Amino acid sequence: MTMDAQDLMLEELKLMSEDYRYRDQLMVTEFGLSMTAIALAANAAFRTSSSAIQLLIFALTLVFAWLIANHMTRINVDRLSAGARRKKLLGDLHMHQPHMGFERKQARFTFPAPVSMVISPAAT
Repeated sequence: MTMDAQDLMLEELKLMSEDYRYRDQLMVTEFGLSMTAIALAANAAFRTSSSAIQLLIFALTLVFAWLIANHMTRINVDRLSAGARRKKLLGDLHMHQPHMGFERKQARFTFPAPVSMVISPAAT
């Protein structure tokens, strides 16, 4: 592998890692904001005395929840494809990740912390 090809692969690895982290954070943010919006809509519906308006608010909230779920599903697919591409690039560059990655699987070889970091000197 030439140095230029390796540099390009490293740049792509950085981009895929950033894309994965961005989409992961986007999903967390969107979920939190959508749950807040749904809670506010439910609160508004329960405070309304008209059943027709309550039904309209619940219907619009249901449509909103469906759209958010569909959007988050698509973001998750993009996030997982970026993670898979990142994993392939790590393999091509002969690098490994010593901790859990996007698949949430334990690595084959773990590196335990030194005993001095885990047990305080006062306990010994």
